[in-house]
Amino acid sequence: KLRVCENDTITDAAFTSLFTSWPNPPLVFADVNATRDIDNNNSDGPLEDPIGLGSAGFTALMAHSGQALKHLDISSCRHIDLVALSEAFCSPDAVYPALEYINVSFCSRVDTEVVEGIFKSCPALKKLVAFGCFDVGAVRVPGSVILIGVPRAREGIEQFGGYFDGQGEPMQGLEIGAMAVEVGA
Repeated sequence: KLRVCENDTITDAAFTSLFTSWPNPPLVFADVNATRDIDNNNSDGPLEDPIGLGSAGFTALMAHSGQALKHLDISSCRHIDLVALSEAFCSPDAVYPALEYINVSFCSRVDTEVVEGIFKSCPALKKLVAFGCFDVGAVRVPGSVILIGVPRAREGIEQFGGYFDGQGEPMQGLEIGAMAVEVGA
């Protein structure tokens, strides 16, 4: 289990070094949310040496622990680019058999293709949280997965088991709070 949260000093290079030279067994739980520069005047932080988990560190983490991970929280990790996300989740050989929970909220590069890749590469997935991922559009949600926080969805809605495009298109079901509602197709 590794939890490094709300840290504004660890760099992507440090994460990369940790996961490429770490002799420990793969992680089952990784929570590195909100590892980023907190300077509101320079929200991207220093680009030459990014603060927080970035593309290289994320790639190293998935190479080291991807096969064993059950819980992955990379929310608010601003420096993970689309290429790294796509390579991790959209490549034909990407499979993470144990991954049940992923939080990619406020990872601005997450798009529809990455979400679909997560669904395909994570057969045990139960919940995907994606608040603030504004490039996610129409997506088919597997019946066994709860998708939370898709842009343009109303607050408080967890959706599962159907088609949702953010425009009110029919879906098989949705959950509002603790109440399940069937929606006609």
